[in-house]
Amino acid sequence: MKRWLMLSLMALCTAVSAASELGYTVRDTELKEKPFLDAATVSTLPSKTAVEVLTRRGGWMEVRSSDGKQRGWARLLNVRLGDPERRPPSGNLLSALGIGNRPRPQTTATVTTGVRGFSEEDLQKAEPAPEELKRMEGYAADAPALARFAREGNLKPGGPAHVAAEGRPLETPK
Repeated sequence: MKRWLMLSLMALCTAVSAASELGYTVRDTELKEKPFLDAATVSTLPSKTAVEVLTRRGGWMEVRSSDGKQRGWARLLNVRLGDPERRPPSGNLLSALGIGNRPRPQTTATVTTGVRGFSEEDLQKAEPAPEELKRMEGYAADAPALARFAREGNLKPGGPAHVAAEGRPLETPK
């Protein structure tokens, strides 16, 4: 009994893994003989052509048109899994790729920039690192070095003035 159950389970897993996926082309798509950009083009499928995905390799999918007449390698981003008439319920990347269909949450969040990955406690416990400050100061350039760099690169004057650490503008030598 156990042996029969194990063989049935293995057969089912094999059948599921061998089952191909259905999708469609999202734009006019060249089918290549091999999964390489410079491979010979064997045919072109129009946008929204139903295809069966046979295998995947890197950024390529081996596909066969639903009528079985055309077969070749299509670039991964030219094929979307699922039904071409079904619109993704949201604008998120997973839905666009046909992977997820969970609706995008409605939010009024505001995007801001700042330090990420630190908690309030981490910031309160932060201590100065003089050796790191010294290392960063080593990247600074003075006005003569900047002028020499600009001259050697045939750069024209423009943009913001260079400012000293105290906030006063630096005079750029001619």
